[in-house]
Amino acid sequence: MPDVVAPRLPSRAASVEAFVPRGWAIETRLDGPVDNDARPDVVLLLRDRDPKNIVRNAGLGVDRLDTNPRLLVVLAAEAGGYRRLAQSDQVIRRNTNPVLSDPLEEGGLSLERRVLSVTSGFFSSAGSWSMGSTTHKFRWQDGCMRLIGIDERDIQRNTGATTDVSVNLLTGKVIRKSGSIENDRTNVHRGTFKRRARLCFEDARDGDFPDVPST
Repeated sequence: MPDVVAPRLPSRAASVEAFVPRGWAIETRLDGPVDNDARPDVVLLLRDRDPKNIVRNAGLGVDRLDTNPRLLVVLAAEAGGYRRLAQSDQVIRRNTNPVLSDPLEEGGLSLERRVLSVTSGFFSSAGSWSMGSTTHKFRWQDGCMRLIGIDERDIQRNTGATTDVSVNLLTGKVIRKSGSIENDRTNVHRGTFKRRARLCFEDARDGDFPDVPST
């Protein structure tokens, strides 16, 4: 796959558009409060549009794979423009496997009550029966966009078994639900796990899931 380098963005600018590098485009824009003042902040999901990153595939999966990376940027409104609070090219994985669906095909972003939720979907057309999604939840806290929670949903297409895990990284509590798409019965297990050092926006990775009790 072609190598890519995350672009350097300005720390401050007078307009939102000034944070969009040449050759990139705004894929999603969310407006709403992120930090603790009354000004409306902005979350940008940017994507490269370089045709060199669209590769042909002669094997399993799609014929043409768009491997252009995405960049997630959080901007705080201030007098005279915007200040970059955080950016990451790792929270949403780069699509480099032709048998995997685009992570945002069944995912997306939301900003509610100052919490930014980033959901990445997973579906494989070959090699795995598993499908589902992972949601990372971030909040401006302790001077960074801190990862405060992770929700994971898994469905086994061959058996219909479902697993839902919700982790609160602030309290160390975890809820695990197991069931089946064939009925409404659900087994619920609650537990705790050893909390680790805080993770900020720049540290989090798609698929980064803490070790939690299996029961």
